[in-house]
Amino acid sequence: MKKEIQEESFQFKGALTKFIAFGSVLTGVLFSPYLFGILFSFGELHVFDIQGLNYTAAVFVIFGILLLLFKKRVSMGLLMMIFSVLMLIWSEFAFRGVAKLAAGETFINDMNFKSNVTYTENQAYGGSPYIHFLGKPNTKLEGNLALKASHPFNNFGFCGDDFFYYKPAKVIRIACIGESTTADGYPKFLENYLNQNNVVSGYRFEVYNFGHAYWTTAHSLANFMLNILDFSPDILVIHHGWNEAKVRNYEEGEFRGDYSHRFTTFNHPVIPDRYIIRTSAIYRYFKFMFDKSPVWMTLAGSIETGKYPEKSDFRNKKELIPFERNITNIVRTAHDNNMKVIFATIPHSTDPNIAMREGVPNIIQCNSLTREIYSRFQTDVSFVDLDSILTGKRNDIFVDLAHINDEGRKLKAEQIGKTVFSLCDSSFLQRITVSDKGFTSHSGIDYYVDKMKKDLEWQKKDLIPKATKLGISLDSMMVIDAIYLVENDK
Repeated sequence: MKKEIQEESFQFKGALTKFIAFGSVLTGVLFSPYLFGILFSFGELHVFDIQGLNYTAAVFVIFGILLLLFKKRVSMGLLMMIFSVLMLIWSEFAFRGVAKLAAGETFINDMNFKSNVTYTENQAYGGSPYIHFLGKPNTKLEGNLALKASHPFNNFGFCGDDFFYYKPAKVIRIACIGESTTADGYPKFLENYLNQNNVVSGYRFEVYNFGHAYWTTAHSLANFMLNILDFSPDILVIHHGWNEAKVRNYEEGEFRGDYSHRFTTFNHPVIPDRYIIRTSAIYRYFKFMFDKSPVWMTLAGSIETGKYPEKSDFRNKKELIPFERNITNIVRTAHDNNMKVIFATIPHSTDPNIAMREGVPNIIQCNSLTREIYSRFQTDVSFVDLDSILTGKRNDIFVDLAHINDEGRKLKAEQIGKTVFSLCDSSFLQRITVSDKGFTSHSGIDYYVDKMKKDLEWQKKDLIPKATKLGISLDSMMVIDAIYLVENDK
């Protein structure tokens, strides 16, 4: 009887060994980047993924072969442990396979994004030595509905079309500074409004969006001094007053005028379980089911000290002294550089159930202080009171407390645009000249080539026929014409 049991046990062990050995080899084959990419991957494989898959595939294939060669030396305990590991891996394969077959495109893209975002190079923001942080050029900010994240950051890390230092003749350039209520897109609507309703004959408007989510007036002050001045704007629009709430309500003695009590040096977030998130779709799925927005997925996780106030009453108005100082210094420097300045207050929803409603007192106080600053400058600045125009009258345009939809962006653009037109008198237009503060010898050529590449009508009616006639490429024709236009501007 005992001998029969031992025989059966030996046969079971032999069968299990073969099963695990062949299963290991099969698992290794399935881990090969080519098959894994077709059968199980939710998106394009990262270089790290390909390397890991190659190593893993080799390990399983070699292990399966060794198991067959030395099957008599393997203990039953080790076999059971390996069998458990294979079951976990096959469960992962099954989850991924079923998801690719049955789940919708939205689910697949979401799962892929949550893996990709654990790689530093795929994160939307990066540190800046003097301006805290900027968007990474050509990197798309995903998941932020308020910013309508449909386009990658431009060549300087801001929302909208690429920026150029070169400013041609007959171009009125407008710089819009602010927080997410600027970054969310009204500057593009402003540019369209100005050019479609242009009353300044012979001139064209360009509007650069220098707003960023999370930015305060301190960020905009540094950016204005170190970046914006080099783009030679003729008009500056200041639209600030919400994000100062982030630095307020701290205990007595904690507040700092440089906002270092709230913000710290930009650091890419630490993601302790990043390797598990990347490799296991099952783990990834359940992790984000219970924690939909871990702190490392937010910008706050990279820029904040982690010390937050316990109250939100906004009673200490001395906390707004830096707000006043920053805006005042921006205006004075703008005037020193012959810019016209427009203040625009922050409108907000009055819906009692709207998200982020706790920030209303701060917006009201900042808008009031903006009006006071305007009154001191008076004839030297212009004022668009969007707060009085929209707050309490157009709750339908708000998606949360102060972010707006496209209809709201159009309204902002129209109100600010009318003020822009009113500034364009003869004395102002006499100051509009060619400017090139770029740091290369070809910034003007780059400017015009970019315009040509985006203008298909220009290519069709002018550039392509000339290139064909001369027997040169379209790109060469663009450069030749760009050189001519730069010379003509002079």
